[in-house]
Amino acid sequence: MASNSDASLEKRSRPDVDTTDNLAEGCSRNKRPRLESRTSQSRAPTDGIQAPGASDADPQCSGQEFQAKEETSVHTVITNIQATGVALGLRRLPAGFYTVVRHSGHEWRTENKRSSVTDDVVEWRGPIPLPSDRSATVALEVYASFEFQPMLGTGEHLRKLTITVDQLLDRSTRHVPFTLFPKNGDIVSPCSSILVTVEQRNGERSDSSASRVLGPVCSTTETLNELEGATNHGHSALSRYRKHGEKRDLERSVAEFERALNHCPVDHPCRAAAQSNLAMAKFILCQVEDMIGSLEIPIRLCRDALAARPVGHTDRPPTLVQLAAVHLARFEKQRDNVDGAQVEALLYEAMELSATDGDENRAVSVMLQLYAGHRSGPAHTSGQSSVDSHSSSRLIDEDPWMLSVQLLKRFERHGDLADLQRAITLLQELVRSVSVWDDGYRVGLGNLGTALSLRFERLGELRDLEDAISTHRDAVHLTPDGHPDKPSCLNNLGLSFRTRFERFGELRDLEDAISTHMNAVHLTPDGHPDKPNCLNNLGLSFITRFERLGELRDLEDAISTQRDAVHLTPDGHPDKLGRLNNLGNSFITRFKRLGELRDLEDAISAQRDAVHLTPDGHPEKPGRLNNLGNSFITRFERLGELRDLEDAISTHKDAVHLTPDGHPEKPSCLNNLGNSFITRFERLGELRDLEDAISTHMNAVHLTPDGHPDKPGRLNNLGLSFITRFKRLGELRDLEDAISTHRDAVHLTPDGHPDKPVVAIASA
Repeated sequence: MASNSDASLEKRSRPDVDTTDNLAEGCSRNKRPRLESRTSQSRAPTDGIQAPGASDADPQCSGQEFQAKEETSVHTVITNIQATGVALGLRRLPAGFYTVVRHSGHEWRTENKRSSVTDDVVEWRGPIPLPSDRSATVALEVYASFEFQPMLGTGEHLRKLTITVDQLLDRSTRHVPFTLFPKNGDIVSPCSSILVTVEQRNGERSDSSASRVLGPVCSTTETLNELEGATNHGHSALSRYRKHGEKRDLERSVAEFERALNHCPVDHPCRAAAQSNLAMAKFILCQVEDMIGSLEIPIRLCRDALAARPVGHTDRPPTLVQLAAVHLARFEKQRDNVDGAQVEALLYEAMELSATDGDENRAVSVMLQLYAGHRSGPAHTSGQSSVDSHSSSRLIDEDPWMLSVQLLKRFERHGDLADLQRAITLLQELVRSVSVWDDGYRVGLGNLGTALSLRFERLGELRDLEDAISTHRDAVHLTPDGHPDKPSCLNNLGLSFRTRFERFGELRDLEDAISTHMNAVHLTPDGHPDKPNCLNNLGLSFITRFERLGELRDLEDAISTQRDAVHLTPDGHPDKLGRLNNLGNSFITRFKRLGELRDLEDAISAQRDAVHLTPDGHPEKPGRLNNLGNSFITRFERLGELRDLEDAISTHKDAVHLTPDGHPEKPSCLNNLGNSFITRFERLGELRDLEDAISTHMNAVHLTPDGHPDKPGRLNNLGLSFITRFKRLGELRDLEDAISTHRDAVHLTPDGHPDKPVVAIASA
């Protein structure tokens, strides 16, 4: 049986949506965001409105006593608190925000709420009881917390509002917020206004469980233990350092956080928070003193904290970001690819685990931009330290450049077409809005070209492919020789040429792809983190030319180049799996040419690793399953082990199931599943397998657009299936269908194509 196995060759191991060197112009390359995911402190995990420390405050004063004293026929309660701009001016990455209401010797604390980058209002719901005396004074305070569970310390105090019950009622009736001005001469301060909604209710006070009020406590004289006290002192000292720049405050912060950690044994629930706090302060101190070699200390502390916060833990995303920030600082100085791989892996996980509109996700976007700048730009000097640079710590307004990068990254990770469409729209608007001589125009062109290529691969619209090539050509033309982004621009253009070859089969496009990729490899210095990516894509072009022309030299060059790409990619790097998969495909190709069983075993080993290490839901998983299934079929054809055939069918079924309808790779997966069914029919003789093969091949042909270079091969496989059924059942209709299908295959196969004789013989 002539089999067209359609191996999916991982066209893009994150080429330049992944090679973020092109994506660095949207923010300063000389600043690192303040991404310390600080762990603040609290007596207990917050959940709803509660009175912290009730058991420790004053056993003589209970919530029930307060309720009895305050019970009246008409009572006043806070039902809602809204704070605007709570994150303005913050130099740390908060986990959330909460408020504390105090009066009559008691306090109530709201739940810990996250802020959103798309909405600067944080809202907490009551009810919180107020005194019946309208002249009584109420204090309302807003805090930033630096972890969710369990909190350690009180966090950072942002604002305090002292008002009477009468003033609260008046503002609530008129729906007028309390406006708060910047404090202590700051240009901006967190929390610009507070709106409090107050109601007067008839009847007895309610302890409705819906309100999640645990009751007030007497807390006017609260005694903090050593752990909480040291943590709060550490945060205060660090805040002073950030405001005044006095190194002694930073050293005091380190000392206090060390003291706090010493009070946390290994099994203490707050140990991860204490480790994270100390790591943050040590990290800043290492930067101030330029002690890059000492960054291993905060890295170790962050890793220990991360180990205690598994997937599902609410504080895992900020811990991932904090650890990535330390690796990024070391990568900036030492250019060690291991640190670079850690930055990417940590940030991708943080992006997956974070809310789309959350602070962590925005921090990830900022850091990806900074990482791209460090990879493609000149090394920073010590004078460019980001220790005293605060503008990159938080983006007050959404940056559309960064948003487009984040959307493209997320599309590559999850495959949501809406993310890709939005990214393209943003990039088109951005390119139109800047001058052609602006450096951002060139970068925008590169990103837009990559986005259009991705959309072509997803939807198959030829206009997108032509626009991508034109856009990448312009980006190459506008990037001067010697510019660090030149290899990246060439790499992207080469990918687009190869994609067009795969669509139309024009050899000129393939030659242009190889030439362009060779230039990209030549211009990328040894040790540069993008070198493996350029090598990987050059290897794919070599293997594609081998499949077209059959020159063994191209196959050997492909394997050699892809081996180098895998060798230079650090373990844990998100692209290692794709490069292993591609190398495995090349081993399979050489096995088919030379028959060395060792190549087949190496291929299956590499592809199996790639599949097992690719998470479910990853858009590349179906392609990797498809390739592994092809290799199982090949080993079955060599050794005859039925287990390999069963594994092939199972794997191909998974690939078809995981490939969304409308995806351009769906026909390839269907074609290979059909081949597996026909192979099992030939081994076991079950008619059901033959029927499944014909049905599957018909779907593959139907979904393959006219003009696609794989259409002849898929028609050929369908024709062979018709022939097989004719031989089994003797139905003349199957013979007629086979002849008609093979004629179509011959007609669509260009002269000079190595498969033309095979298809012609099949149709004879």
